[in-house]
Amino acid sequence: MYASLFLWLALLEALSFVVFPLAYRAFGSLPGRGYAFAKPLSLLLVAFVAWLAAFSTIIPNSRWSVLLAVIVAAALSWLAARRLGGEMLAFLRRERWLVLTTEAVFIGVFVAFALYRATTPEISHTEQPMDFMFLNALVTSPVFPPSDPWLAGEAVSYYYFGYWMIGALTLLSGLATPVAYNLGLATAAAMAGAAAFGVVVALVRRGGGSRAAAVGAGLGGVFLLLFASNLGGALYLAQAAGAGSAAFWSWLGIESLPPGVEASADWRPARFWWWFGASRIVPNAINEFPAFSFVLGDLHPHVMSIGFLLLALGAALALYATSDLLGGRDALRRQWPLLLAATLSLGALGAVNLWDLPTGAALMAGAALLNAARHGRRYRWRLPRAITAGALLCFILFFVWFESTADGVLPLGELLTRPPHMVLLWGAAGGLFLLLLVSVAPDVARVRGSRSIRYGVTAYVGLAPVILWFQPIWGPLVYVTIAMLGTLLGLFILRRTGVKILAPDEANTTGTGTGLTFYVGVAALLGLLVYDGVVNGVRGADGSIIVVDRLMIALPMTAIVIFAMYAAWSLAHRDGMTWGPRWEGAAPALAIGAVGAALVMGAELFHVVDFFGGDNRRMNTMFKLHYQAWTLFAVVGGFALWYVTTRLDLGRLRGRAAAACWAGILVVGLAALAYYPLAAMTDRARPDSPMRLDGQAGLAQSSPEEWAAIQWVRANLPRDAVLLEAAEIPCADASGGCSDWTPVGRVAGSTGRATLLGWEQHELQWRASGASVSGRRGDVRAIYEAQNAAEAAALLARYGVDYVYLGERERRAYGANGASAFAQLGSIVFGAGGGNRAVSIYHVGAETDGQ
Repeated sequence: MYASLFLWLALLEALSFVVFPLAYRAFGSLPGRGYAFAKPLSLLLVAFVAWLAAFSTIIPNSRWSVLLAVIVAAALSWLAARRLGGEMLAFLRRERWLVLTTEAVFIGVFVAFALYRATTPEISHTEQPMDFMFLNALVTSPVFPPSDPWLAGEAVSYYYFGYWMIGALTLLSGLATPVAYNLGLATAAAMAGAAAFGVVVALVRRGGGSRAAAVGAGLGGVFLLLFASNLGGALYLAQAAGAGSAAFWSWLGIESLPPGVEASADWRPARFWWWFGASRIVPNAINEFPAFSFVLGDLHPHVMSIGFLLLALGAALALYATSDLLGGRDALRRQWPLLLAATLSLGALGAVNLWDLPTGAALMAGAALLNAARHGRRYRWRLPRAITAGALLCFILFFVWFESTADGVLPLGELLTRPPHMVLLWGAAGGLFLLLLVSVAPDVARVRGSRSIRYGVTAYVGLAPVILWFQPIWGPLVYVTIAMLGTLLGLFILRRTGVKILAPDEANTTGTGTGLTFYVGVAALLGLLVYDGVVNGVRGADGSIIVVDRLMIALPMTAIVIFAMYAAWSLAHRDGMTWGPRWEGAAPALAIGAVGAALVMGAELFHVVDFFGGDNRRMNTMFKLHYQAWTLFAVVGGFALWYVTTRLDLGRLRGRAAAACWAGILVVGLAALAYYPLAAMTDRARPDSPMRLDGQAGLAQSSPEEWAAIQWVRANLPRDAVLLEAAEIPCADASGGCSDWTPVGRVAGSTGRATLLGWEQHELQWRASGASVSGRRGDVRAIYEAQNAAEAAALLARYGVDYVYLGERERRAYGANGASAFAQLGSIVFGAGGGNRAVSIYHVGAETDGQ
């Protein structure tokens, strides 16, 4: 186990070392010179080059193609910094504190989560078999696009690039995929931790913080990201201790915290999998956060994308801090490493977890906007457009083959989040962001110059989503309203920037020159919207006015978003006496927080129309947007810990008293947030079992026949072979049998060799059309229940089946009548066990047809 762990870690460090010169150039405007970002950037660059090679069909997907990609990455890195060797060595000596602490964070997080996974390594529950299937698909596909092991003849239609990055490391290391799965989880955590540390350190150092302060704030950001729960996690301790009345727990309305639960004799709840409920605070929604994800152990795209969203954020910070960003062609030639890092990191978000792509684009655009404000230049959309277009072009081969069930975006109706649930979800990291807003408010108030324009633009951007939410009530008039407000704002900006406008227009749009008429007009239009929504709008099942309920949640968040955007924009300007060095960190931190708050607000107003419907229709939207918001709030929270602390005046009694209260709040908050991960991990871990990283070692004990068959298939079957296995098993939940969240498709998922159909409902979720899925379950049944060889042969030929697997699941689902037909069509090439647990694999491919 330890040999595998250290081999994997050594590869990660080696790749980081190879790509560091490129990161040094790309992130040269940041204090850390990209040392922390070299971790995810190196893996991304190598995987990207190997991915392109696999699409070429000339270079097959293998260890050699990944090694070739490493050579290409090394060449790019050398090209970027071929004359900077001495400078980089001097940096490493000068900033060894940063290098050592970054390595301590990366290695510490990696080892901690790898050892945790070693106590509970099985790949057996929730959607782990699905994740394992994707990993094997990426490792075993000879060429790309990767073949779908659960739908023979079709390509994978999912966000698979995160699996490919883990797969590239798997090929490079030579480790088995059951081991790589668990090391991949540890890698995702370590990448996220290092990148979060790098972002927070950059913000604090640019804001004038000391090295020690930057390290402390960076560690705070890592804690908030990976080792903290929402405030709901602490409620499990309260209920385990017997606190709270039945009326309180009923009012709270959290399914996993019901009234009438007896106090636990332990410091943790005694219920089975009690910790799962912390991700289900809001009814009919998923409120997952990273600590829960790593406790659960599903290697999902949103988990693997954390480090790469933070890499994109790091690139955005570098764009913000670069002085000659918009300096013409010569500047673009000098900044090509940064543009490469920004383009690749943004494009990768679409292929790792598509939901992150708009957020990454918003961060890049915001960085370019703040850069223009910071240097007093006219803002140009050319740069963010070029980065976005380049990102899409780099990953065009992914998007061409990707299908989606998403069918637009609609406003939410009755479904909304209760205020106590919102506090439980965002009271910690969101609370730190609010403290940051309060701390900068006096400085923001002193900023002069173009205040009215900034107010107008940020208010328009912040209120537009709220106005769009009224679309079901007002219909097309909503779009007219937004267009009218945009026109008024445009005329107002022209007037304020000195463009001569005719007197009537001047009076209508600017009033006395302060913008009074503009703001009154906006307020009047919004008032009419709300009035019409109250009088003529839809009411909930309990008679409540949906507009009022919705705005009670949305408007406070809108105000937060607007003020955060305004503050970031204002503080980015260097307006003479009003400018302060600490704003170099505060301005981007506020912009990051504004994006996070906008994500939370968006989940309260709209939902993506996808596979889920009814009361579950916003489940996926809230899940994916909240997860990104958590990531952004974590790094902002780390910065806020430092910024708020530095504003305390310790020279006065009042300041010392405030500092004491602040310290007490931090201690209590730390304990409350840390309880859940510690309790959940110790509850999940099994110290009495041997530590191991092999996720299928348990299968070898519980079902040795199937495990032996899987090993044989891995070693002997061609990577493009089609191996038929059961598409369902009998179950009480469905008269026709079950497939999803069962062992169905386990051989295909464990080996990467395709079967006709794995988890049927998941395949339907991943594809815009169910045509390629339809009929397969019935055909699998027909093959296994065939009474004669000819009947089976026709269907086997139709799907290009080479081998048939006959084991315990197949006999339970279909009986054993098909064995005689398979024997006529081919021969047994593998056999293990006896009785009901016996496993046989028949070769029915072309060379044995007609026997």
